[in-house]
Amino acid sequence: MAADAAGRGADDAREAVLTDLGLQVGAPDPAAAGEGRRRRDWAQLIADLHTLTEDTVEALAALDRRDGDRPSACAGWTVTDVVTHLALGDQDAVRALRGERWAPAGTDADAEIDRRVRGHGRASLEEATALWRQTRTSLLGELRRVDPADRFQPVEWAVQPISRLALAQSRAMETWIHGWDCSAAGGRRHVLDDRAYWVADLGVRSLAYAIHRAGLPPTVSVSMSLGGPAGGQWQRNVGSGADPAAVEGEGWAWVALCSRRVAPGPLRPFLRTTGSAVARSQLDTARAFV
Repeated sequence: MAADAAGRGADDAREAVLTDLGLQVGAPDPAAAGEGRRRRDWAQLIADLHTLTEDTVEALAALDRRDGDRPSACAGWTVTDVVTHLALGDQDAVRALRGERWAPAGTDADAEIDRRVRGHGRASLEEATALWRQTRTSLLGELRRVDPADRFQPVEWAVQPISRLALAQSRAMETWIHGWDCSAAGGRRHVLDDRAYWVADLGVRSLAYAIHRAGLPPTVSVSMSLGGPAGGQWQRNVGSGADPAAVEGEGWAWVALCSRRVAPGPLRPFLRTTGSAVARSQLDTARAFV
């Protein structure tokens, strides 16, 4: 009886945090349940990017012009700015896949992104959405023409060359996170299912960059084992630092953390960390994006 009550209490606490965050864990995916694992190959990534796009289009359809002027969870940006950012990011990705560089070497990526978004400041939400749908169609077309055997071939990107696989994954990550922004603007809960694995994975692989960005010494190596929202485990090991850390817990909490849409505090009960105090503190810097 006591164990049942404790379990209900934990479930209630989890649901309360998810509600506050505007997230809703999706229905289990039979392909990822138990010891099974949902496919995470090139074809699945492109399919997930397509359906994440459809979800975000649906969230945008529920908004009106006034919603476009609302502040988003991206500091300093409105909802329209966020959609414009998605469109410009897709334009950059198409250029990269065609062998072009989206910004001159040495350009401050954050400053350049912000400058370009603000250059579209007079666009309406409707105009920004139309532009994004056009650029996303172009991007999906380019990605579908990539031979899966060439997915690890590099393309020029903002900070350094990245693989075609990483480029496609970054677009899935951006779509999921900014889809959350758009859902929140319309008062809808954003669905978190196994497609959010792409966000969680980038959060782990980008940890060294996040630690460097925060001005901390890169001492951590991380072992990650998270319960996927659709069942199964999300597992990843990264880094070779002398100060190891391990994270276990719920995948949705890690996704929320590395999306940088909420302070770490409410998520800590759902992410059990071991290692030194320095290692544990560095995990709070996680971010899935450059």
